[in-house]
Amino acid sequence: AFQRLVADDDVFRSTLEILDVATGDVAVVLTMPGAQVVLAPRWAPDGQRIVVEAIELAEPSLEADLVGGGIGVVDLAAGTAVVDMIVPLTTFAQSPDWSPDGREITWGETPFLSAARTLVQAIVENPISDTVHVNARFMIHPFTMACRRL
Repeated sequence: AFQRLVADDDVFRSTLEILDVATGDVAVVLTMPGAQVVLAPRWAPDGQRIVVEAIELAEPSLEADLVGGGIGVVDLAAGTAVVDMIVPLTTFAQSPDWSPDGREITWGETPFLSAARTLVQAIVENPISDTVHVNARFMIHPFTMACRRL
């Protein structure tokens, strides 16, 4: 499984696709709505589900600000493939993956992502000198589906 993003003057489309390595055929599993983008697909051990990171942009443009990010599951055995969000877009969750037995999903959350992104943008847009020292660190806290922090 892989994600594809097509962005040009008239088109902004994010898709989740599957490549059949035996035939070389590519099937589009789903197309995300509007300014949403699907990222980081990971197969479940059962081969029937894919966990993804879904992000939402302020508008359908590569220049748009990030509005949110969450985690969803695509059930390939269902009649119509949709992203069933298990962690809301407001959490800025990222980097999902399955446990080896497929019973749990882990992901990370970056606290204060919006504030950190604004700070970095401000430093880049308004440099004080040729050398900028930023004393900051980003922590990604892994969680399980039961919202237990690892």
